[in-house]
Amino acid sequence: MLDELTEASCPALPKPANVARAANQLRQKLRPEQPKDLYFEECLPPGFFQADVTVKQTRHLIFARQEQLNTLAKAKSWYVDRTFKLV
Repeated sequence: MLDELTEASCPALPKPANVARAANQLRQKLRPEQPKDLYFEECLPPGFFQADVTVKQTRHLIFARQEQLNTLAKAKSWYVDRTFKLV
């Protein structure tokens, strides 16, 4: 019987792509409506939006929970990664 086992996936199980699609469709119903302008603070959990900073006509939005800010305040070193594209 063990010699019948293969590395192939079980045909009775759904494909991972189908599971991901179903999960995204369900989560989409729980998401707030997309903001229609750049003033979207009412769509965020209370206290999550920390600052709207403009430097040389470039807008930077700062998001963090108070717990995350406390962790940063206690850290000896910060390592930063930049997002170069908007997703």
